[in-house]
Amino acid sequence: MTSNFKERIKKKLKKPALVEEIPKEALEKIRSLLELGEEGRFEEFDKLVKKIEKKWGDNPYVLNELAKIHQYFDLVREAEYFINKAIELSPDSSIFLNNQAIILMMKGKFKQAEEAFKRALELNSKEPSIWNDYGIFLMIIGKKDEAIDAFKMAIKNDKNFVDAYINLGNVYLDLNKLQEAKETLQKAVKINPKSPEAWFNLGLTYKRLGFFEEAENCRKKYLELLEGGEKEKD
Repeated sequence: MTSNFKERIKKKLKKPALVEEIPKEALEKIRSLLELGEEGRFEEFDKLVKKIEKKWGDNPYVLNELAKIHQYFDLVREAEYFINKAIELSPDSSIFLNNQAIILMMKGKFKQAEEAFKRALELNSKEPSIWNDYGIFLMIIGKKDEAIDAFKMAIKNDKNFVDAYINLGNVYLDLNKLQEAKETLQKAVKINPKSPEAWFNLGLTYKRLGFFEEAENCRKKYLELLEGGEKEKD
């Protein structure tokens, strides 16, 4: 799985969509799964998954969270099992279809993944995160011009969606549209000046444009933020 998707899944696990639909006890146990997996305690992880499914297996939102936690640890078969169960219970959920699309992409089923993304967008064309995920998918399969359109739609629906600006800037960089990349990534660091990725990519853009002093300033900011992040972990 791409690091972009992996980081987004981790954010979603910490702050799920429609959290009010998930019982508090289930949410706490799902967060425990993240800790167990990160510590490599997968025997305990599997036992807790079974307990959660037994108690809340009729709640599609819980099943979707179980799908995401398995995605995060690249357990694709299990992720597909849980997302399919969630969609059986709630077939018109754009959130679940978006997640299904990502899982299908992880399995290399790109045609089915694209169909799932499009179905999710038919159900909810105003959700910026779906447009952003669809844009990443389009980048992966080489449809960069379409990816630009998808990221622009994400931004249209959320002017402060920094991930979409970063991804859009990355496409422009790949296409050597350096002026567009610079303007887009400048907006990204303005929205979220604590994003290391935004500063790093802006620095790359400046360097390719020949603005070496600005590139060096961005590099220093990127390293400063990385160091700060490591200290927070400690």
